[in-house]
Amino acid sequence: MTGHLGRHGFPRHSEQTKWDDVAVKDAAELYAAGASPAKVADQFRGDAQTVANRFRRAGVPVRAQRGWTRAAHSEQERC
Repeated sequence: MTGHLGRHGFPRHSEQTKWDDVAVKDAAELYAAGASPAKVADQFRGDAQTVANRFRRAGVPVRAQRGWTRAAHSEQERC
């Protein structure tokens, strides 16, 4: 199905929601100022997990979720 749509010029979902360098920088600044990934996601039309994943890919350090220890956070990333 995806191939069929692509052949007819429809962009993939990831292409529609891709962030450019400026968007990543702006989102990272908001996050560094103390905003949660959920707050960043609200402004950049996504969800908190997507924001965290994009930050990780861009090399932006992601804070552990409340109540998580560093060990538990590291184990979660390995799964």
